[in-house]
Amino acid sequence: MRTKFDPDKTVEAILFIAPKVNGDMYTMLKMLYLADKLHLENYGSLITGDSYAALEYGPVASTTYNLLKYVKGVREFDCGAPHARQAFAVNDNEITVNREPDIDFLSRSDIKCLESVIKEHGSKGFGELKRLTHDDAYYATQQNHIMDLHAIAATLPNGAEVNQYFSDQYPD
Repeated sequence: MRTKFDPDKTVEAILFIAPKVNGDMYTMLKMLYLADKLHLENYGSLITGDSYAALEYGPVASTTYNLLKYVKGVREFDCGAPHARQAFAVNDNEITVNREPDIDFLSRSDIKCLESVIKEHGSKGFGELKRLTHDDAYYATQQNHIMDLHAIAATLPNGAEVNQYFSDQYPD
């Protein structure tokens, strides 16, 4: 099953998360993964619609990562959000926001999951975030490949129900 990446929502999610955590790309990307898992568990969908890749330090929202590299200036393709360079900056691995997030792009459920994950995990360090995000879906995926959304859902307490929902909504 494929999801549809939403570049505008992604920019606003970055603006929402980054100032509430230590501002580095690693922590922001881990918060997004954990928030997506919580949103998947509670609402049956991902916040930004991004696909997750099993990279060396854990699951990474693939297109979001490319967008961060575009803003940093090490990638040409803007991933559908050329305005991102005005919204925030990336120096080394630190994200600096230039404005408040436009929460009209984020649903109440998006904000609820983002706030919950930031509150619970936002102050955790590299090692603990790595441990939290290296889950069974990550380990089931070959390094540098896209993680299967069904495998991510299977890591949730209600994984069977979420995967049944996918089967009902998106029959082959």
